[in-house]
Amino acid sequence: MRIVGVPDLSGMPKDGIAESLPVFQYLVGKYKRIRDFDEYGCAEFSFIMHHTNGDRGWHSVCVEPFLLHVPKRRSNPEAHWTSTLSI
Repeated sequence: MRIVGVPDLSGMPKDGIAESLPVFQYLVGKYKRIRDFDEYGCAEFSFIMHHTNGDRGWHSVCVEPFLLHVPKRRSNPEAHWTSTLSI
């Protein structure tokens, strides 16, 4: 699943936004596997985020469905591998 946007965090306190916004910004454009769905229908993701200071942190977030993109499957996946191998 590809995350294509950042949720509206305006209802959070400022310190919550400061902590959560960089995590959501990190996810935009990335493909992650859905771990589960919460009671509101949001997709749950868990992942390790590498910080600019060299630290790594384990994060879990829920993302609304409208911020997700399901990649299309190839109609003939063997055609891709055949053309790739012949190069």
